Parts: sequence; C-alpha cells; structure tokens
Amino acid sequence: MPPAYRDEEDAREPSIPPLTDDESEAESGRDFHVHGADDDDYDEAHGLPAPAWLDHASSLTNRWIPPRLRKAGRVVVKWVKGPVPPRELHIDGIFPQIQEAPLRLLDRYVPKKRQRIALLVALYATWFLTWSLLVRHRATTGYIKGYGAPTNLWCGASFWRDENGCGLNGNDCRPFSVAHLAFRCPANCEQTHLLEDHIVGNQTLIYQGLVVGGPKADDPDSLAVYRGDSFICQAAIHAGVISNANGGCGVATLLGARSHFESSEAHGIKSAAFPSTFPRSYTFQRLSEANNQCPADSRWPTFVVTAVALVLLSIFTTDPAVFFFSTFVILFFHVGLVSDPPNRSNIYELISTLFARLLPGCFIVFVLFITSARPLLTGLRAQLEKTIHWIRISGNMPKYLAIYGTMVLSLLILLLLPGQRLRIHHYILALLFMPGTAFRVRPSLVYQGLLLGLFINGAARWGYASINDVERFRLYNDEELFWDDSSVTVPRRRRPKDGDRAEPTFFRFAFLTGSEHGLYSKPAVWDEYGHWIPPPQAGG
Repeated sequence: MPPAYRDEEDAREPSIPPLTDDESEAESGRDFHVHGADDDDYDEAHGLPAPAWLDHASSLTNRWIPPRLRKAGRVVVKWVKGPVPPRELHIDGIFPQIQEAPLRLLDRYVPKKRQRIALLVALYATWFLTWSLLVRHRATTGYIKGYGAPTNLWCGASFWRDENGCGLNGNDCRPFSVAHLAFRCPANCEQTHLLEDHIVGNQTLIYQGLVVGGPKADDPDSLAVYRGDSFICQAAIHAGVISNANGGCGVATLLGARSHFESSEAHGIKSAAFPSTFPRSYTFQRLSEANNQCPADSRWPTFVVTAVALVLLSIFTTDPAVFFFSTFVILFFHVGLVSDPPNRSNIYELISTLFARLLPGCFIVFVLFITSARPLLTGLRAQLEKTIHWIRISGNMPKYLAIYGTMVLSLLILLLLPGQRLRIHHYILALLFMPGTAFRVRPSLVYQGLLLGLFINGAARWGYASINDVERFRLYNDEELFWDDSSVTVPRRRRPKDGDRAEPTFFRFAFLTGSEHGLYSKPAVWDEYGHWIPPPQAGG
C-alpha cells in the first residue's frame, strides 16, 4: 500500500540534477501532446479555468463597474428570474372533501355534457325571468293620486343643468314655478357625492352631497325651500319625505325665485347656505299614505336573486370560461339596471345604454380572461374558496416587470401631454391591476373578483370615458388664442324695504372666444354693504 500523500510546509525541495547534453536532445524530440487554444478538439472539461479577474477585464463595461456592484447585479438578476425550473403554482382547497362534494354530486346525477348544458341554460333562464320581473315591477308600478305615475330619478337628478346648460338667466330651464313633478327615488341616495367642484355663493363643494336650503334652523316645521340645483332625492331625504334606507315617492313643486337659503341638518344630511337669490326653487308636498301608492325599493330582492344564481354557478362549475363570462354578464346587467344605473329618463333608454356599453365590455373582458383569469381558474377545484374570491417562484417576474414598466411609461407620457388632464377611471384601474392577479395564490382570487367588479361598475355606470380630458383655455397666451371683449352690466341696487334684508351678489368670470368659454374664476362678491371683493388669484 503506497504511503499517504502529505504536503509538509517544512519539507525541503528535492535536489534535481541538471540534464546532460544528450538528455536535452532526447527530450526536445519527444511529443508532450500540448493542446493549443485554437485546437478544435480541445476538451474544456480537462482545461484549467481562467482567473476571474482576467475574464472580467476582457469586457469594456466591466472595467468601469466595481466587482461588488457586479456581484450584486448578478444576484438581483438571478432572483428576478426565479428558480430553474420555475414552479407551477396551484391552490389546494381547504377541506377538499367538502369543497368537491358539489362536483361529485354533479358527476353522479348529471354525468353527460348535454345534461350539464341543459342545466346551465335552465339556471340562466330562471335567473333572468325572476330578475327581469322584479326590475319591471320596480320601474313601472306606483301611483300618486292627483299627480299620476311617478318618474324614476337617479340620486343626482336636479331641476338645474350643469354649467351653462340653462342658458342666459336660466331661460332654458323654464318654467320656474307652478309646476309639479311626481318622482320615485332609489335607496341609499345619501351616499351620492359631487365629483367636481360646485360653487355655491363663495364656497366650493366637492366630495359631498348637494343640498342648498331647507327649513329654518330655528323652526324645523317651517316650509322647506331648496335651491333649484339641489339633488332632488337628497333634498327629499333632508325634508323627511322619503327615507335613505328604502327610497320612496314624492311630489316636488317649483316655487320660482327665492332668496336667503338657510343651512340646516336633518336626517343625516347637512345643507349648504346661500345668502342671495336663485331663479328656481322648490319644495315638497306632504302626502298621506292613502294617496301615495309607492312600492318598496326592490334592490335587495333583485340582489338576492343575482347572488343565489352566482353562488350556484360558482359551486357547480369548473370551466373557467363559463364561470368568468357568466359572472361578468350577470353582474353587468345587475349594476347597469338595478344597483347603480346611469342617469336616464326611462327604462328603455337605460337598456339601450347598457347594450351599447356591453359589446366593448365583452371584448375587454375576453382579453382579461385570456391574460389573467384563465391561468388562475384552470384546474381550480376549491369550489367554496373561489366563490368568495408568488410571482417570483413561478418565473413570471420579468414578464410582469415589462408589462407594468410599459404601463407606467405610457401613463407618464399621457401625464406630460400639454393641454390635457390625466384621469384614471374605474375601469382603467381594473385594466391596470388585473394582469397582476394571474398567478395561482389565494389572494389572487379575492383581488381578481374585486377588480372585475370595479370594471363592471365603471363600464356599466359611467361608460368608457377617456383617460385624458381636454382642459379648455386654462392658460392665457396672446400668441395662440385671441379673446373677445365683453362687459358686465349690473342693475342698480335698490334700497331694501322694511323687513327685507340686503343680499350680496356673486360673479364668476371666464375668457370667451366666440360662443366658447374657458374655465370660470372663483367667485367675486359685491356684498350687501356695497363693497367689491375681487376673486382670489389662482392657487390662492
């Protein structure tokens, strides 16, 4: 047995005598089989590795990057790419015996494909018939004695049009008085808020309801008079004519010009004050229950019908396309006609608007299904979990970084466009975040369900508004725009009679070119003492 090799540091190097002349000539003629770097048959496995510093020095870029930074970069890139090979994510249902029981029941009693299709069609027909009858009953029934059938209003309806819609002196909104409107309001109108600045006197209202006036603060039983641009349904709640929980019917009577609208708080709504005159105002008639035959709001019954249909569909369906598109269509109809419908005068215009928005919505949802929903729902048998609705380890991090990097770059470009304002609407938020829910983890079930609902609400209620809104004449520039001259004539102020109070007058100014106007300034005030208070400067 040969002795074990030992590398002793203290061991002296062996004495090797030099070669003689004859030995040198013999050695020079021998072939040691030394392989050159250009030989094709060179085996890299038996070669010596090149030093790291020599390998890095060959790259021009690496000469300027410190070794520690290069090492950190390689670690980050390796982490972003994820494990090799990527892991396929899947969701294991909690209590699988319970969650898969509906599927076993279906396999036992309805095993054939044709039978399942017939069962699915029967579910669709049952939901649509029950749901449509409730919607029709809600839209067409009701009667107020002496005033006829009530008109269905949405929560933001008023007797005054936005901006200059009523024309000079409000002539396009006549009659100002001696007119009645029998109306019906849906439930939960208290939550309707202004989404744009609304000027009342010299105060700006936004993200709140719009009710101006009401009964006197010191006399709640006095006549409740509201300014013409107040939301009718919110004013009716404030006056106690209807309830916020159930909605209801009422009759509004126009009173013409009134002044000195006082602020008060009643039934959870606080009204704003307006110390001047407005050309249109209204109040509400007090009706007896015998004269007011108004059915209760059917939102909750229709919601129960829709919820039961979706739960049955979710529990007994494993096909991603059937589950996803059925949910989309059913919820689109429910939101667009029942829970949050757009402002239309009658049910027929509402249905027409809904179908106009449904077709482009189907195309968008098809793209979302291919990119996000199908990867998540394919093979999912956790029936109960999907009803209630790790990118890196799946190897998709580079793809998502590219997708969202492109989205951010596009938004920055849109943000920098001159003369336009970037607005991220409901449905755009869903389109931005939906691709990030395509990987199979439980939170994705929740997020994808919420985002689908956000898209449906935005598309069915508000439509497909542009992501960029035009800002008209925000800046003044003599080289680009030419403005028309105009003047303001104010009638001479009369001395108030006995018992009358002096009142201020409010002015708002805007640049004008032809019949087009720019943005209005903040209010200027000519107060009751004859003092002129100019509008505050922009940004002030």
